[in-house]
Amino acid sequence: MAPQAHPIASDKHYIRFSVAPPTRDALTLRKALADALEAAFGIVGGSVRVDVLAVLEEGRGCVVRVDEGCVYILSNNGRC
Repeated sequence: MAPQAHPIASDKHYIRFSVAPPTRDALTLRKALADALEAAFGIVGGSVRVDVLAVLEEGRGCVVRVDEGCVYILSNNGRC
């Protein structure tokens, strides 16, 4: 019998980004993401909590975590 997957319920979403130019500083990445969200979605986008979980490949990528509700807001152009 094949093992069955039992997904862990989570209200978080995980996103992998490519980064150019490369940077190894997680705070710089977080600030750049926050600035981009605010530029694209205004004050609502700027208030999205982004956790940089990992800096990958010598700073050429990163993995971030956001709340499910924030993904919903962003996918609706900043509207609930």
